[in-house]
Amino acid sequence: MSMIFAELDGFPLVPWRNGAGKTREIAASPAGKDGAAGSLWRISLASITRDCAFSFFPGFERSLALACDGTLTLNGLSTGPRILQDAGDIVHFSGDEAVFATCHAAPVQAFNLMAVPTLGATMHCHTRPTDLARDHMAFLLPLGGAWRLEGHETLLAPGMIAIGATGAQPLHATPQIDRPGCLVSVLLPTLS
Repeated sequence: MSMIFAELDGFPLVPWRNGAGKTREIAASPAGKDGAAGSLWRISLASITRDCAFSFFPGFERSLALACDGTLTLNGLSTGPRILQDAGDIVHFSGDEAVFATCHAAPVQAFNLMAVPTLGATMHCHTRPTDLARDHMAFLLPLGGAWRLEGHETLLAPGMIAIGATGAQPLHATPQIDRPGCLVSVLLPTLS
């Protein structure tokens, strides 16, 4: 199992066209074999600095985790308004929905997954020791706590992300007792 530990600050910060935030793209599926666009998935960390409408991403399912202290309200979801108040709170919705985000006068961060539904990508928040599915590509973001990944010496702490394959066996992740928090995991069953 091979895992890379990276500092989030090492990913370029790109301003949104509407000026309401900035995004660090963590990873995205490569272009099609002929070099054409046609991404199947994208993972990013967004800083939302003011209330705004989200961009449309037709044909994609979206998962968003609140990645900091603060409050983020999402309106326009088919399931009704959703308030995220704790780091690690997650909402799932269609990229076709007209979502409006309210950050309540304080900037927030959101960890985002966009993927075509057939891919089977998932996003979860873990607060206890967990086994992450084998044979997946994993993106692991600790929020407010440090985590030990079995077989790795590096302690995964806030401000970092771990990226890599889980291997032939499930990857065991354990929170450090002296620094409780949550670990948001994005798992992709393939690298298509």
